[in-house]
Amino acid sequence: MNMKHIFPVITATIFAALLPATGRADSFNVSLNTSALSGTAQTLAFGLNDSDGSNNTLSLTGFNFGGGSALSGTQDCTLEGSLSGAGCSGDLTDGVTLTDSVSEVFFDQEFTAGSSLSFNMTTTNDYAGAIPDGFDMYLCSADLTSCYSDDASGAMLILGLTGAPLTPSSFTLFTASAQNLPAPVVTAVSATVPEPSSVFWLALLVLTAGALSPRVYYYSSVSLLPATIRGAVPRTAADALVGSPGLNEAHFATEERAQGDPRGGPGGLPHHRPTTRKRPQQPLGQDR
Repeated sequence: MNMKHIFPVITATIFAALLPATGRADSFNVSLNTSALSGTAQTLAFGLNDSDGSNNTLSLTGFNFGGGSALSGTQDCTLEGSLSGAGCSGDLTDGVTLTDSVSEVFFDQEFTAGSSLSFNMTTTNDYAGAIPDGFDMYLCSADLTSCYSDDASGAMLILGLTGAPLTPSSFTLFTASAQNLPAPVVTAVSATVPEPSSVFWLALLVLTAGALSPRVYYYSSVSLLPATIRGAVPRTAADALVGSPGLNEAHFATEERAQGDPRGGPGGLPHHRPTTRKRPQQPLGQDR
């Protein structure tokens, strides 16, 4: 067999093995000054909505409460019985994982506030078209009747998973003036660059040998450009309404935008929930 004819095939195969997987993950640190709430019982909540049929997973780890602590046994993945709990696991001590295996995923847990709140989040960013998946963060009262934000949605942080490269500026952030809470701060977490593998050196060797051989041609049909996305203009603090709703009065911030806000937006929130919070009885780390 003529190696000159099959060399391009070998080269393409090696490069295909070296290309990264499509579902890349991005990591960020989220921090919030909660000194205005220090010593009080509050609820931290997260929502993930599957709007476009793509599969996304968020990992929330390293929770630090600045002298406060998570309240054991209060974690809930069902929004007090409104949801099945599928796609949600963990707690604020060991970490929380949200996967949009169903249309609406939600987690909440009570904590005693300290001077600050911080955690790391790692998310995939797959996008299948139309309205993208959405992720929201809420800081609410212990009974979930009031969520703090200068935005009518009640969320302090919103992220649309549009498939475009994610940076801290991809997040929409809100203050909560009535509670003297500033907007969360989001910073990128640098990824560790792996050392070249043996496959890389093999590819380099093959390419070098091919470059020294006469009449051998190379071609590539692989495009690494991101897919075209549909953007959305988020609300700003200028659109804020007086008095933020609790989760019993509002849909998830991202779905509310998708359904009722002409400016569009990703994701979605559950439509209904009980008005009285019930404390879970299961031990820490188990979902109801």
